[in-house]
Amino acid sequence: MHRIVLLTTLIAALCLPLPGLDLVSSAQAAEKKKSEKPVKTRKTPAMREQTYKKLSQVQEFIDVKDYQGALQVLGKTRLRNMNAYELGQLYNMWAYVYFSMENYPKAIEAYQAVLAQVPGIPEVMEEQSLYAVGQLYFILEDYRRSIEYLHKWFAVVTNPGPQPYVFLAQAYYQLKRFREAIPPVMTAIDIARQRGQRPKENWWLLLRAMYYELEDWRKVLDIVEILVVEYPKKDYWVQLSGIYGQEGYEKNQVAALEMAWLQGWLEREQEYVNLSGLFMQEEVPYRAARVLKEGMDKEIVEPDSDNWRMLGQAWQMAQEVDRAIPAYKKAAELAEDGDIAYRLSQLFMEKDDNASCLKFANMALRQGELRREEDVQMVKGMCQFNLDRLSNARDTFAVCRRTARRSENDMTARQCQRWIAYVDRERSRRLKLRARL
Repeated sequence: MHRIVLLTTLIAALCLPLPGLDLVSSAQAAEKKKSEKPVKTRKTPAMREQTYKKLSQVQEFIDVKDYQGALQVLGKTRLRNMNAYELGQLYNMWAYVYFSMENYPKAIEAYQAVLAQVPGIPEVMEEQSLYAVGQLYFILEDYRRSIEYLHKWFAVVTNPGPQPYVFLAQAYYQLKRFREAIPPVMTAIDIARQRGQRPKENWWLLLRAMYYELEDWRKVLDIVEILVVEYPKKDYWVQLSGIYGQEGYEKNQVAALEMAWLQGWLEREQEYVNLSGLFMQEEVPYRAARVLKEGMDKEIVEPDSDNWRMLGQAWQMAQEVDRAIPAYKKAAELAEDGDIAYRLSQLFMEKDDNASCLKFANMALRQGELRREEDVQMVKGMCQFNLDRLSNARDTFAVCRRTARRSENDMTARQCQRWIAYVDRERSRRLKLRARL
């Protein structure tokens, strides 16, 4: 993906008119360079009138995008008596025509012919040609030669801006030479800051990609922390949360994903579920429930059994029993096992709603696939006892005892036995009371 993005950016840059292709741009660029910083310029031959007219004719074809016509004129031009400067301008036009026709190998040959005229061409024409060849080799995916020509360009250029360093880093990145790619990007960032400019977002992304490949997570984290400040976006906050979690900064992990939620940036089910789960881990169940409920209300989170169960657990942990019960009911209706119905039976028993407790205990037993069936039977027996159904309760506790013994669950077996004894004592007490009356 990185390669596609870098190549797209490069092609977009190359599709602009390349420097030095009209008859006066080289001289203008040289004058601009001179005004920026005084340098020793080469003495180049003058262009003769006859050559100027020929190049003007070629320019006319270029202006109307008649590249075949331009090539015909160039092909008929006599080169024998031209000086180095004239040849440089001629080959420069050849290079532009071939580039416009997407014949990049021929464009490279033409630029190399321009470079063969050194020192008879202006420094700016040499610089432009070296840089263009580096770009063209990048397009052809010959990254080693691209790097070679970029280094040649750096050797002759004065006070380069940040973008060429990023371009060099891109070429190193394509060769998977990640450690060599990092210094050019850092240099680009330093130059931009020295010039009072903000480093571009894609520079940070390129740097992040390199550190990611090197598995230097501390550096990746540093860069993403910069991105969320300089270019705040949902993806960066989500990434930041993920890296914090990977590196063991749990509280920061929650805070980063929460920030994305507060900005309204969560768009996928997994993001809502993850944040809700993180809030549960941090023992903030009320927020966990709010996040998950919002995801359901927005129809982003699927209202399936697992998500309803998670919502019920969050409300229950937040001591919002009246909200937990409807969520658990939805989960129980969709469930393939009796675990959620069992939870409901417990909640209703806590609320002294023993009829509902019994209803959902029976549902849990019907649905089955319980981890500990004897626990459900015990709750069922307790609800029956509270409903004053002593005979039914004793039968249920007896089943509970047998099930617990089969499961080698001695603790529950003893509890059921105590309940049986308690029910028997209560029945005996009531019989004696009736006899006295």
